[in-house]
Amino acid sequence: MLTIKVPIQEAQKVKKDLMDKERFAYGYTIQKEGDYLFFPVKGKFDSSYEFKELDLGIKKEKLPSLKEALEAKLSKEIFEHIKTAYDQVGEIAILEIDDEYKAYDSLIGETLLATNPRVSTVLAKDTGHEGVFRTQKMRLLAGIDTRVAIHRENGVLLNVDVEEVYYLTRMSTER
Repeated sequence: MLTIKVPIQEAQKVKKDLMDKERFAYGYTIQKEGDYLFFPVKGKFDSSYEFKELDLGIKKEKLPSLKEALEAKLSKEIFEHIKTAYDQVGEIAILEIDDEYKAYDSLIGETLLATNPRVSTVLAKDTGHEGVFRTQKMRLLAGIDTRVAIHRENGVLLNVDVEEVYYLTRMSTER
């Protein structure tokens, strides 16, 4: 791939210029060597910078979010009522799905597995919080049937059973 060698301190300005003039070749990685970056370009042009042929990697395609993927799979009427936010504890994703949309459990679970490679189990809250410890029962939507996850937080590995422990990753500042 043809690249242009640019000093790091000038990289932002040059990249913007390449993009504005439609010379930047999208879909390839940018390589760094010492104090220089190598931007992929579509061809040679008048420049004070050096051109160099390099074997650049191809950028991985960004996966769609759960919301984007479900919007394409569900009718507008159903999609408007589906909650796409979820908590992730280790490799377990936990969703909240209203009872009237349980028929879409499998579709939602499989879609989440396809859009988040870090998730291997998708669960839905099956009951409200119960008891002194505010635990909840979960139902499997897709993936591996487990309720136990190894969650990393501040360099510490925690073995968490999501049905036995009230655990929210969003409350990490309170621990």
